[in-house]
Amino acid sequence: MGEEKRNKVVAAITINAILLIFIIIAVLIAQIVQISVLRRRKNALINEYNTLVNERDNLKDFIDKYEKDEAIRQLILEMKKLGMTDKEILDILKSDSKASILVYDNCDY
Repeated sequence: MGEEKRNKVVAAITINAILLIFIIIAVLIAQIVQISVLRRRKNALINEYNTLVNERDNLKDFIDKYEKDEAIRQLILEMKKLGMTDKEILDILKSDSKASILVYDNCDY
């Protein structure tokens, strides 16, 4: 009877270990997917920012410029929500002094 009980315990421990390994693998895969999605979104935001800056620079009308500046401000806010620091955002925006002002307007300090 003692050996049968020991076999049941060993089997239960083995099953639990296998389940734990599967759970850990699933969590790691989910984290990798999330990181890649965020990285793609970050790159898309940077590309969209560059497009908006180029469009804004080519516009003549003040109202259109204001709308583009507001769109840039919203992109900067989304970059901050993704966890980018002000320094990272400023490095991206360093070629555009007006966009840098938009970042400083949204800084917490």
